[in-house]
Amino acid sequence: MIRQRLYNVGLVTMCAREKSDGDQVQASGKVLLIQRVKVPRGEIHVIEDRCKQCRLCIELCPKEVLKESERVNEKGYRLPEIVEEPETGKICVACGFCELACPEYAIWVKEKKEKALME
Repeated sequence: MIRQRLYNVGLVTMCAREKSDGDQVQASGKVLLIQRVKVPRGEIHVIEDRCKQCRLCIELCPKEVLKESERVNEKGYRLPEIVEEPETGKICVACGFCELACPEYAIWVKEKKEKALME
């Protein structure tokens, strides 16, 4: 029986193939370098007067960052609310799906700039 396992060690992933014959286990592995990918962060803006509560932005958000709020605009429509939870991975990644789906052009995403590290 041959099993393959991946072990993450910092920036490197160890790929090990284990071959077990009875009580003996032999492992041969090679190191795979993983490329770190910077995930963009987005800032969502809503023009409250234009929103018609179609919910397309809420339904199409892949990270489920938008939800329907209790607040209403002047016309009585409920507005989308931004709910980010970084610890669970619910963050805006500036994909722009909400912006593309909105028939009233009431929502747009602006990519956040990275803050310079202060020493």
